[in-house]
Amino acid sequence: MRSPPQPSTRHHARALPSKRFKTFTFYNPSHSHRLTLTTFASILPLQTASSALLRLYTELLSNASGAWVSLPAVSSFTACSEILSIEFTAAGPYVIPWTFVAEFAEKMMDATEKGFTGCFQGEYRHLESGAVIWVALRIGMVAAAA
Repeated sequence: MRSPPQPSTRHHARALPSKRFKTFTFYNPSHSHRLTLTTFASILPLQTASSALLRLYTELLSNASGAWVSLPAVSSFTACSEILSIEFTAAGPYVIPWTFVAEFAEKMMDATEKGFTGCFQGEYRHLESGAVIWVALRIGMVAAAA
């Protein structure tokens, strides 16, 4: 993940609701945004998943608040680390601000430390502007194929 992110050519596929999935919604009225994450079961042991996720989010935070700041914002990119990949895709005319990536990584580090270690698909929606950013975390062979 040391090099700048590459634009993603994949299209985001939204998950269909299922009894196997859990959905969490975080709403922050002071910032007029909502983040909804639909989780998938992880096949990695909890300690392995937690360590790998913390490394991924730490590097993502470091790059998004450091080396990538001088790069123009993009509409999509995928970052990979070890056996994980995380894909960000903005809807329509919007781009993904590096400040959003840094803040997202910071929040996910905190969530991971509290035990949130499953794969997920998420939707960030800024309620005032209508901007939508999809985020998907994948593991294993799916990450390698992405």
